[in-house]
Amino acid sequence: YKLIITLQIRPILENYKHLKGLISIAATGEHCVLATHHEDGKNSYQLLLCNALGTPIDTKVIKNEPLFLAITTNHVFASSRDAFFVWHFRTAKSWTHLRIDSGSAATSQQRSATSERNRERLFHIDDNPTGVMSSRAGGGLGNMEEEINPSSDPICCIVASDKILLIARESGSLNRYALPNVALTNRYTLQTKPHKLALNCNST
Repeated sequence: YKLIITLQIRPILENYKHLKGLISIAATGEHCVLATHHEDGKNSYQLLLCNALGTPIDTKVIKNEPLFLAITTNHVFASSRDAFFVWHFRTAKSWTHLRIDSGSAATSQQRSATSERNRERLFHIDDNPTGVMSSRAGGGLGNMEEEINPSSDPICCIVASDKILLIARESGSLNRYALPNVALTNRYTLQTKPHKLALNCNST
């Protein structure tokens, strides 16, 4: 078991959470995401989205091992060495805005169905996603359950902001994706294998 402590400064308030099989953790703003082994023990993993008090507000079970995590105000990125999973999560606030912005009931249902399909996507690191949802290459792997082919240049770390996602590979190659469509926009070459990535406040 691992102990997760969330600390509120004013007033001082500590919350303790015991988790079994913790793999990784990432946080931003009022949310954090915890990656753990799923309780069923069938090569599946769980992403646990928590608020500032450490209270779980959403969960997601995935097959892709979440060795590397990143979170923004709207998305969670969970990456194995060969593929990365994109989860567009919703909070109570975003659900309220979605309902207010929706038009007729029929239009709302159509948008909801499309949105549900677009909320979760899986991309192989060797693919070149264009951000076009209608195509397999552009919108990610069509079957979340399919076996992922190993990459000859595995992922070693990731970082994300609301604008971009950066994924580093063991060769020193760095992939840049535009968000929220997850379109590959550039590749950079570093002289060494990165171990940790970070972005400044405006993603420059």
